[in-house]
Amino acid sequence: MNGYKLRLIDEKISKKLKSSGGILLKGARYCGKTTTAEFHAASVVRFDASEQIRRLGAVQAQNYEMSKWAVGVRLKDNTLPDIEAALAKG
Repeated sequence: MNGYKLRLIDEKISKKLKSSGGILLKGARYCGKTTTAEFHAASVVRFDASEQIRRLGAVQAQNYEMSKWAVGVRLKDNTLPDIEAALAKG
C-alpha cells in the first residue's frame, strides 16, 4: 500500500496473523482500522452499494438522509446515486 504510515500495532498484528487465520481490529471511527487491515491483508474484497445493503439486512433511521449516510460511510468508491438506487432496489 503506497503511503502507508507504520503504526505501533503493526508488528503485533503481523505476529498474530502468522499464528491465526485472522484478527479483529476494534477502535474508534476514523482511526485507521481499515487502512491498517488493508496493509496486512493478503487480499481485499469490496462490496458495491447493493451488496452492502443486502448484507445489512435492513437500514433503519428516522431520517432518509441519515439512512443514506449510514450506508455510505461503509462503502468506498460509491456515489450517492449508487446508494439511492441500491436502497430503492432493496
